[in-house]
Formats: sequence, C-alpha cells, structure tokens
Amino acid sequence: MFNKNMRKIYYIFLIIFLIFFFSLFFVSFQQEDYVTDSLGRKVKIADYKRIGIINPAALKSFIFLNIENSKIVAVDSYSIYKYKDFLSKDTINLGDFNNPNIETIVKSRIDLLILDQSFPIQKLYEIEKLNIPYFVYSTTPSNYSSISVNLQNLAKIINKTKEFEKLKSEMIDPYADKILKFKDKFSGKSILFVVWADKNITCAGDDSYLSYFAEYFGFVNCIKEKGWINISFERLLLLNPNYIIVASSFIDKQFFSNTLFKNINAVANNNIYYFNEKDEDVILQPSFDLWIGFYEILKRFY
Repeated sequence: MFNKNMRKIYYIFLIIFLIFFFSLFFVSFQQEDYVTDSLGRKVKIADYKRIGIINPAALKSFIFLNIENSKIVAVDSYSIYKYKDFLSKDTINLGDFNNPNIETIVKSRIDLLILDQSFPIQKLYEIEKLNIPYFVYSTTPSNYSSISVNLQNLAKIINKTKEFEKLKSEMIDPYADKILKFKDKFSGKSILFVVWADKNITCAGDDSYLSYFAEYFGFVNCIKEKGWINISFERLLLLNPNYIIVASSFIDKQFFSNTLFKNINAVANNNIYYFNEKDEDVILQPSFDLWIGFYEILKRFY
C-alpha cells in the first residue's frame, strides 16, 4: 500500500515537472521566434529573401552585419545613391523617405519592410492595410542603452545575432570604455548640439540620442526642452555652453567667429567642433560606428 502511494506521488510530481518543463520550452521557443521593434510590436524572425528599406541607418547597419546584398531588393532614394557600391544594380528605388511610392512597394513583392519610427503615419496606415510585414528601427532611441538594444533587435530580425555580438565586442564596448575615461574631464560640463544656425540657432533637445549619448558620458545638455529647439543669440549667450558641437557640415565654419559670441566659454576656449560629411554619416545615421565617431570628436576636446 505504501509503495503504491509512493508511486502515485512520484508519477504526479513527474507529470507536474514535465508540464513545467515543456511550458518553459514553449515560452522560450515563442520568444526566440519573434523580436520587438521600436514601436513595441512583435515581428517574426525569419530568413527574409526580399527586404525593402526606407531607413538609411538600418541599411548601413545591415552592411555592418554582413547581410547579402541579394536580399535587399528595394531602398529609399537617398540610400540607393549613398550605398550604390553595396547594392545590386537591380535594386528598386522606393522613392523619397517622406513620400515613398506605395505602388512600387507592392510591386517589389517585399517580404519585410524596414522603416524608421518617424515614417509618415498616413503611409504606415496604407502599408498596414496592404498587410505588408514591417519592422521599425528607430534612429531616435528613448535613452542611451536603447541605442545598442535597437541595433541588437535589428540584427535578430535577420538572424545576425552572432554578427551583432562580434561588432559589439569590437566597435561598441571598447570605444564606450575609452569615452568613459574622459568622463572626469567632461563631468558636469554643459554642451550644445547645433543642427542649424542662421538668424536663429536650432539645437537638439534633451530627448535626442545626441543628448542621451553626451549625458551618459558626463555632459549636461544646455537645452532642457524636447525636440528641435530654436534659440535666439541672446539665449545662447545666457546658456554659455562649455562645449559646442555643430552637427551639420552645411553650417559656415566661421559662424561662431562673430565677435558677438567671443565671451561664450566654448568660443573663448576653442571648444567648438564642426561636423564634416564623414561625421554626418557616422553620427547622424546611428549604427555600430557611432561610438567610434563620438570618441574621435571628444578626443579633440580632451
């Protein structure tokens, strides 16, 4: 009698264990099959053969991840010129980022479309109505850590996790460590990111990834508002930043040489950096080389 009861208890525990084990396996399996995009959507991981991209930073990241160019069948009009050396000559032009050609997208028989978070909402509705699978890779991350998380998720969607880990160990981690060594010098110092300058000055707000990046490494963004903020010359003088990064190669390199600005700390101490075209490619299209780009800029201030 005792042995029979023990056997019953044993079988009950065995069944419970097996149910628990297979439940964990099923959940794990489910998690591995999908990845979360920048809108919080679950998108299936698959061996996509016909990828369309309306996001130059995503295409740049795919090139780092060593994707086969035969899988990229269509891109936006900027990317088709910018990355012509990588793309096949048969790559389809999907049109301008702000006004892509939906008819061309449909005709391209795309099995995954890569978009940016700022993709025009009306166009997004049209894509959803047509049941075109899409994945959103944001170039405006919500904080410092989400920059690399977004890159990791972008890699997962095309089964390039191993390549991501390699790039992270070679391009992200070592340069993040190098920048952190500068932190004592820059800690608490104010910085201003100028994206346009004419009669007014347009600056990156505190929700910009430029701001997240700088603040992680010790700086304090002068601008506390969100978005792209226009400031007057008078406000610039009051802000009096310790460092200025001019994040556009189109701005006159002599703009801050005006005597009006001579008492600004950044001007007086020659702590102004003007982007060139290479800086724009590296910093304004956030990818694996973002950390290297920031390191090279900050090294000039150090």
